[in-house]
Amino acid sequence: MAQKLQELILPELLAPAGSMDALRAAVNAGADAVYLAGRRFGARHYAANFGDSELQEALRYAHLNGVKVYVTVNTLIKDFELESVAVYLLWLYEIGVDAVIVQDLGVASLAKSIVPDLEMHASTQMTIHSLDGVKWACEFGFKRVILAREVKIPEIRKILKETGGNIEIEVFGHGALCYSYSGQCLMSSFIGGRSGNRGMCAQPCRKPYQLVRGEMDEHGVPSKLRKVNLEDEYLLSTRDLAVYRHLDKLVRSGVHSIKIEGRMRSPEYVAVVVDLYRRALHALGDGEWKPSEEDVSNLKLAFNRGFTKGYIMDAGFRSVMGRSKPGNRGLYIGDVVGYKPKSMETIVKMKNSIIPEKGDGIVFKSRNSNDKDYGMVLNEDVNVLGKSGKIKKGKLKIGLNIHKPLKEGYKLFITRRKSLMDIADDFVQEGYRNPIPIDVNIQWDEDHAAHLTCNFQVNGIMKSFEYISPFKFEKAIKKPLEPAQIKKQLQKTGGSPFKIKNLDISYPGGLFAPVSKLNQLRRDILARVETELIRSFTPSENDLKNAKTLYNDFKSDLNQNWDVESPKKFNKEIFSGSFNKKTPLLSVYVDSVESVHAACLAGCKRVYIEPNIPEGTCSRNNSNHEKYFKDVLDVLKKASAICSSYSAELIWKWPNISPENYLNSAVSIINEIRADESLDLSGVMIDDLGAAVSLKSLFEGLNVYGAMGINLWNHRSAEELSKTFKTATVSPELSSDEIGDILTNSGLKRVNLSFELLVQGNLEVITTEDCLPCLLTKPEKSFENSGLKKIEGEFLGIEDVKNRVFPVRSDCSLKTHIMNSVELCLLDHIPQIIKMGMDSVAVDARGKPPGYVEDVTSAYINALELCKNSQNKGNLKKNLNMLKRDVKKFSTGGITTGNFIRGVKT
Repeated sequence: MAQKLQELILPELLAPAGSMDALRAAVNAGADAVYLAGRRFGARHYAANFGDSELQEALRYAHLNGVKVYVTVNTLIKDFELESVAVYLLWLYEIGVDAVIVQDLGVASLAKSIVPDLEMHASTQMTIHSLDGVKWACEFGFKRVILAREVKIPEIRKILKETGGNIEIEVFGHGALCYSYSGQCLMSSFIGGRSGNRGMCAQPCRKPYQLVRGEMDEHGVPSKLRKVNLEDEYLLSTRDLAVYRHLDKLVRSGVHSIKIEGRMRSPEYVAVVVDLYRRALHALGDGEWKPSEEDVSNLKLAFNRGFTKGYIMDAGFRSVMGRSKPGNRGLYIGDVVGYKPKSMETIVKMKNSIIPEKGDGIVFKSRNSNDKDYGMVLNEDVNVLGKSGKIKKGKLKIGLNIHKPLKEGYKLFITRRKSLMDIADDFVQEGYRNPIPIDVNIQWDEDHAAHLTCNFQVNGIMKSFEYISPFKFEKAIKKPLEPAQIKKQLQKTGGSPFKIKNLDISYPGGLFAPVSKLNQLRRDILARVETELIRSFTPSENDLKNAKTLYNDFKSDLNQNWDVESPKKFNKEIFSGSFNKKTPLLSVYVDSVESVHAACLAGCKRVYIEPNIPEGTCSRNNSNHEKYFKDVLDVLKKASAICSSYSAELIWKWPNISPENYLNSAVSIINEIRADESLDLSGVMIDDLGAAVSLKSLFEGLNVYGAMGINLWNHRSAEELSKTFKTATVSPELSSDEIGDILTNSGLKRVNLSFELLVQGNLEVITTEDCLPCLLTKPEKSFENSGLKKIEGEFLGIEDVKNRVFPVRSDCSLKTHIMNSVELCLLDHIPQIIKMGMDSVAVDARGKPPGYVEDVTSAYINALELCKNSQNKGNLKKNLNMLKRDVKKFSTGGITTGNFIRGVKT
């Protein structure tokens, strides 16, 4: 093994706890910290989670075992929920949680203002994937960032070096992988209203899909779709992450915490995985570790969908994806090679040294997809045939009496190892594995009362208190107590979280007290130690008082806002007369110069362009990278000339997940454009708050626009975003009433931010590091040599079992972007949107030809003019519906109002 890690501090091992049993398992298996959720505001709605009293018990149990507790408050929050979140944050602070994990920018703002001493961790759902993002989080006040799972070890090292230890870095080390970049998935939300951002993801990525390709008409509507012949059908299903074999590299990167995913997993799973990683980390610290095949087998037996070392260890997307099936694969044991009718034994040729045992869960899986799997629990021992002694793979056969003849071609897997689960269950049932040592000194005063001084440590800090027995010892008449008797009774701490390590007695002799009194003395001092220990995690009375004052200030300010009539009360009168609100500006997203011209020709005054440059050019070798940005500059110059001639704004839209090297090259382009007086770039649109802050610091007066990936859900977020952005896109997951609340409260708070709402387009539901179009290329071919086998102008999509087709495109770095199967269309809701006071509305026409851009832009320009000028109450609604019917004819997949009417399920 490599040198001992003397110069490094081993990272924290962070474990999931979806229930109290899972928490016990994590703590007793060796976790340094656990993360869990209460029944509110946690992003795992379907886990058991913790009620208030259970959460307090979980805190007590963990803290008495020297383990930290981080509570997830990582859902996105609606305006009307802000007060409840504030109350919850205050309560978490009061009971002594070690940190809160936060996604919502508004919630982070609340926590910083109300409970500034409560440690905050930036959830992976904030999609922080760059140095700029980490720097922003540090400056904002986060103690730790949980990086997106796609960030690689070299990038982590750079982040740690550049931030100089001012912020902690946490990474995922084991468990399920999201197909999408964390926080960049709206598929479950758009399909069925079950938002992952609200902890209710229906996991559509684990469903079967077919890759389809076809032609497109002049509006981009696909036709003549045909299925691409692929071996696998679970196109979006990932393998499970397991960095175990590479744990030394991860430790040496300097990360502060390694996280195990799995709040939906069983306590036994938690116990097995935490115990294995704990022992591996200890061995690494001692310089004696090397990966063990037995450990890998045990990890697979706990649960696996096939393992990958993940993007963090620079695995390619083909290695990360497990497209053959989405469920637990178990541990492969061997192949069925025959059947003995007489003994009714199925014969299996072993391919693994692990033999199934009585009580194990097993499954036989056929290579033929038409054959059903056959699973069972072994009720008897297997029959080892032939050889004995050391088992060699492929040299041993076993017979299993499973009361069913199975033909050759079936493979045997163990899905549950009884002996392993029994060991795991011991962790769940164990009380206190590492009792806290207490040093006690006892002296007696003249009245024979015992004076005790107790010393113990909490988080490396020495604590001490004095205690006087509530009773007095008596002069012994017959048998005085011996020092050994006193020590024996006081040291009976079994079953408690403590042990008396050193007991120093200055005993005068000749005294007596009943055993019950000595037991009472022991219980009293242990209770006092527990009280002092728990108190050390909670704020002082003065700090709590200050926090409550800050909360009351917030509540008073919030209640003033809610006294004003809500926009939801205006909606009844939408068509009742002329509008008092200003007409929103229309923005259009495009990806080509031709579409810029089409948008401007139709009357658009703001164009967002994300240039459609050939895939795979901005994240590979330097020559391609340079060519990509040269092409981008050329596109921006041509687009600028067009927009100038039509007096329209031009905003350069960046990919919502920009590669690490994107910013530097983009900065050079902005410099060149700003230096040329003939060119005009009104601003940049971006999803990454860290990159936005960096841009603002580099370019004075540059306008930055926030795309929908910034997840604007409440007016507190709007306040924070207003410090950086000129315009921000409201989340498409919100209903009209919820959007109205944001605008009303932001107006009352005088938030200096313009609001934009997406009203048309196949909105993006997934951004992923996977490259679906690359499936059109044979795996053995490199893209540098072959390119993507996709015809220019061809439609590519994925089709689900309900025949919904989701358009697919790739960006310059081969990331896949999946769009909703149905187009959002809010044409007939424009009057309501105007009533809200929306500053601008946007059409997303990326991936669409110029014909679509011109016709849809014209339809929305007409709708806005109708609302502005119509004096005929009866005709307005009719005319808007006519426009809507026209747009529906060339909308891909039909049209939907999305979440605008119903919102997401809560």
